[in-house]
Amino acid sequence: MSVVATPASAYTNVCRDTTGIDCIRSTGYLGASTWGHPVDASGNNCTNYAALRAAENGASNPGNLGNARDWDNKAAGYGIRVDTTPVVGAIAQWEANSGYAGSYGHVAYVES
Repeated sequence: MSVVATPASAYTNVCRDTTGIDCIRSTGYLGASTWGHPVDASGNNCTNYAALRAAENGASNPGNLGNARDWDNKAAGYGIRVDTTPVVGAIAQWEANSGYAGSYGHVAYVES
């Protein structure tokens, strides 16, 4: 039996609010700093959001893990799942200037 994979984009709900946090406010995220990750005036910072969700899932505070492009190398050492398997609780990560990412990279939390 042959199984055809459905592309992840068919299941992706991207928050496109670049000026605030309205599209993720329902998750309990209020834009406050977690583990030393900075936020802008509206509370935005993908690494801060990923840190909050990892902390809520029981991850110990490793301190600021740096820019999103660095998470795949740094977070794993603290038991924070960052890989290419999209399961609830995982952190998706893009290197600098790839996919959704600018020069700092990008991380996202797999909600569902």
